[in-house]
Amino acid sequence: MTLNFEKTIKTIAIICFYLLLFILARAGLSQVPRYILGFVFDFICFYIFKKELIDKFKEELHDFKINVWLGVKLIFITYFVSSLFLFILFYFMGNNEEYARLIYKGSRITIFTIFTDILIFPIIEEIFYRFILYNYLKDKIKHNIIIIFLISFLFSIVHIHTKLRLFFWSLFVTYIYSKTKKLTVVITFHILTVVISYILMYYFVEINI
Repeated sequence: MTLNFEKTIKTIAIICFYLLLFILARAGLSQVPRYILGFVFDFICFYIFKKELIDKFKEELHDFKINVWLGVKLIFITYFVSSLFLFILFYFMGNNEEYARLIYKGSRITIFTIFTDILIFPIIEEIFYRFILYNYLKDKIKHNIIIIFLISFLFSIVHIHTKLRLFFWSLFVTYIYSKTKKLTVVITFHILTVVISYILMYYFVEINI
């Protein structure tokens, strides 16, 4: 493929990927078929960017432990200052259902959703938003702050019931990536965010799995 044609294909893939996420988030499908359709398109999109992804993970393999540890440190600094405070506020106000709705998008929690939320979506979303989309926009937009806000806006509107909360969360995560350029750092941070949320939900909010 010529360079211009390759860029065009990648641009189309990015646009189609996001539109599919947007449509699936609002579709009336049950969780399993919605997730399966999403995974199929994930594979197609990431296959188009396979060279960049392989090079990126190879590059970060040498500092893998350092990157993971940085992600761990960041989660303790941020989560217990922000999300834990919110949780305690809702808990002592007796509004546990509101917290559950904010965290879990109002959908039923199952073993399948726990697995995908912890092990699948953090990797998929960080690859797309923080690696593919960020690096694509970096070549188009000069100001980094605009890129961070744009990515966070796009990230938040796909998550129907958690727009505002995830907008601010994404601002921080995208900022982390813009400074570290480490995909494994933000993946670790994302995974731990979900894990800690589920732990808090298990101990303080009645959930049915």
